[in-house]
Amino acid sequence: MEKAKIKIYKTPVEELPCLFNPGEYKISTSTGYAEKKGTHTDDSSKQHIGGYQSTLSLTLYYDITENMGGLSEQDKKKTSVRDYTSKIEALLLVEGDLHRPPQMEFIWGDLSFKGVLTSLNEDFSYFDMTGKPLRAKLDLTVSAAGKEDAQQKSPPESPDRTKRRLVTEGMSLWKLAWEEYGDCNKWVEIAECNHLMNPLDISPGQILRLPPLEDK
Repeated sequence: MEKAKIKIYKTPVEELPCLFNPGEYKISTSTGYAEKKGTHTDDSSKQHIGGYQSTLSLTLYYDITENMGGLSEQDKKKTSVRDYTSKIEALLLVEGDLHRPPQMEFIWGDLSFKGVLTSLNEDFSYFDMTGKPLRAKLDLTVSAAGKEDAQQKSPPESPDRTKRRLVTEGMSLWKLAWEEYGDCNKWVEIAECNHLMNPLDISPGQILRLPPLEDK
């Protein structure tokens, strides 16, 4: 049976084979609409404000007991299951000059889902005599942006095609760029548009301008 794998887009590109294929996965898709008030009090309509987003949710299992991790007996004595799971944890870490975590792709069968890891829960359930974990269950959520909506244009009646977003708790420029443009690297354009010298220097309640990038 074909093994599921995770491809990590950094230099060089890295592939992480999964020890076990997931029993199931779920893909959720949503788009953003908001009330648009007209000139009359009772006149309102829904307006698309962007933020089209798709998320992949799945559970991965890691087990190095009974040589399930494909280890020799000697290696098994000095190996923790966290040697495997720590590579998944690293997908949440901000990379140096990129100021964002690496993009990843989950590949299995006819599924190829590219995005960024936005949520990770780990459960360790079996340990050796020294307390070293040998089994783990990882619940992952991977977020991807829709390219068509990432390139959408502002309403035709609006001469200003620059969008604005309210900064919320946990928001970062790379995540905002992924949601709006489908490309984490576009955080640079957002930073320049808002005259930010430090991409980490944003706080909840702040309003950020998002430039139109249809020509880029």
